[in-house]
Amino acid sequence: MQHPLPEGRLHRDPHRSPRLPQAGAQSTLEGNVRIAFVVSSLTLGGVQRTACETASYLAGYGRDVTLITPTSREHDFFTPHPEVLRPALGIAEPPVGPRGLGNLRTVQRTLRARYSELGVDCVVVFADGTGLGAAAVTPARRARIPVVAVAAGDPATEPRGAYLKALQRAEVIVAPTVQTATAVGRAVTRSPRVEVIPPPLPRHSLSSDDGSQPAGAPLTARPLRAAGPGVSAPAQRYSSTPPRTANRVLAVGSLRPHNGFDLLLRAFGRIRTEFPDWSLRIVGHGPEQPALEALGEKLRLGRALEFIPPTDTVATQYREAEIFALPSRSEVFALPLLEAMAAGSAVAAFDCPTGPREIIGHRSSGILVPAGKTEIFAEELGELMMTPRLRRHLGRRAPEAVAGHHPERVMRGWERLLHRLTSKAARRAGRGAGTSRS
Repeated sequence: MQHPLPEGRLHRDPHRSPRLPQAGAQSTLEGNVRIAFVVSSLTLGGVQRTACETASYLAGYGRDVTLITPTSREHDFFTPHPEVLRPALGIAEPPVGPRGLGNLRTVQRTLRARYSELGVDCVVVFADGTGLGAAAVTPARRARIPVVAVAAGDPATEPRGAYLKALQRAEVIVAPTVQTATAVGRAVTRSPRVEVIPPPLPRHSLSSDDGSQPAGAPLTARPLRAAGPGVSAPAQRYSSTPPRTANRVLAVGSLRPHNGFDLLLRAFGRIRTEFPDWSLRIVGHGPEQPALEALGEKLRLGRALEFIPPTDTVATQYREAEIFALPSRSEVFALPLLEAMAAGSAVAAFDCPTGPREIIGHRSSGILVPAGKTEIFAEELGELMMTPRLRRHLGRRAPEAVAGHHPERVMRGWERLLHRLTSKAARRAGRGAGTSRS
């Protein structure tokens, strides 16, 4: 049994062999470029998962990656790739918010010391309105370290002060969707460059050609093998899609108002009596669970409604269920939708701001329903339930629709961006050194 290192220590095994380049891996980064990801925590959530996955994939490319959180590792739900350094500052308790961070100057001093200790060449901050984004950007800019801010929120709904401050002070903003990029461009008064880089599919959504990384593999699975420029993601790299085994509608996510599970319960309740052999399973937990359970009782869903806690075998849930539903009022990364489509599920989603519309082709790879229209959502679910042929058609097309989220494509975007920023910073440093010598 391994004992955890004291909080604040770098979490890397000193006995592990030096990292070797992966066969066929290609990278645009040169030299020993050190990248620090900063995110509020690695507790359960889409922002946290995207940060963990992106850092892990870059480490799989042989990059020197550190993932920093203000929370301690004992709160982690996600585990990064073993080559990712994991210094947990232990200065905040989840859920992290502006008040939970305490003295922001202390946070800034702590982060600046870490940046210096690690010799960081670029900082990637996930800005989500917690206040950590702005706190992480300030010491990096003072140290003349280039900063990428990932727009991990909707400018229309996030607390605008801390969120926009982090975005405005970055050299580049990365948006997960075109809609988010447009919204950020309108909201940010000082306009850094905005680039769209979609979130990568989680590794348990993929399977390797030789079967050595089956669907459902943990986050510490074998590193990614990179493809060359222009190489498309082969279909067989997606997880296999065996015959579905359950007349079940599946939904996954934290039980919070923005995820709209109350809307899903009302839609399912409208057609429950027409389809008595179908059930609704929701995988997740959160503060809305008691209210959702009470709503289920009011709608007389009985045993047809099931809540189960988050699980690291969620890939099995996607492969078993006949239908996946995304009832969100708003989305940022829409990771459960990506996972479900990669698994070949027939999906139905509200056309909520930022996300589903850029992933789903209506009636081609899934079903899009006008935002908040539960009666239409119920009708579409009913059609899917009664039409196996439609479910099979959508399920076959779904993996193709998320090919742009294949990590080999997404990481090429990150590598190009990081190469440009670190090369620019190196040139500036060289000019500064030349000036000082003269």
